Amino acid sequence: MAREHLPVQPACRVLHAAESGYHAWRDRPPSNHLVKHAWLTEAIAGIHTTSRGTYASRRVHAEPALGPSIHVSHGTVELLMQRARPPGNRRHRALTWDDRSVTRLANRDRSLEELERDRWSAPSGGETRLMATVRELRRKPIGGLTVEDMRLLIRQDVGLAYLLPLAVEVLRVDPLAEGDMYEGDLLAAVLTRSAEVWRESPELGREVRLMVSELADVPPALKREVEWFLAL
Repeated sequence: MAREHLPVQPACRVLHAAESGYHAWRDRPPSNHLVKHAWLTEAIAGIHTTSRGTYASRRVHAEPALGPSIHVSHGTVELLMQRARPPGNRRHRALTWDDRSVTRLANRDRSLEELERDRWSAPSGGETRLMATVRELRRKPIGGLTVEDMRLLIRQDVGLAYLLPLAVEVLRVDPLAEGDMYEGDLLAAVLTRSAEVWRESPELGREVRLMVSELADVPPALKREVEWFLAL
């Protein structure tokens, strides 16, 4: 929303985000993990280009060109390749970037509208910009949702059965993955879901709890959310 030049105060109020957190995120220099990911993305793109687009994530991860002193997991390579994939190539991702099985990809190529079998029509009396965005994102294949897309939808409790597992998959690689608000805003959206949501997904909740408890340095903008979640 900030990128669309909307006023900060009402945007933060609508998205249930702290204005101070937004300004702290905007003024903060890139974190070490973002700098590292930027460097890795360039290295991965070079390897992929050299292979003429034939290497998937596992082959790129095994490539010596990444350097023996660079410690990076296969999951990180896979995530960075997904983020860097041009939008027009998503239909053919199994042939280039992504080497997951067709079974795991099946639901990712479907939208929330298709998965939930519930199509939202535009209200006759008009709708807010936020709800128009939510309705549009529900038409997008969930495998193509960005961190910001997931953050926004999860904040609105939309498609949680499908989006929480996807969000946790991202957080496994980068617990402080950020959308358009501040570092760790995706994790904040996940942590602030109701206790009832976590009662219905106990295994996912345990994984998130372990992930949060292992955070070496919790950003100030996340401390309240972390404390609330751990107290459930």
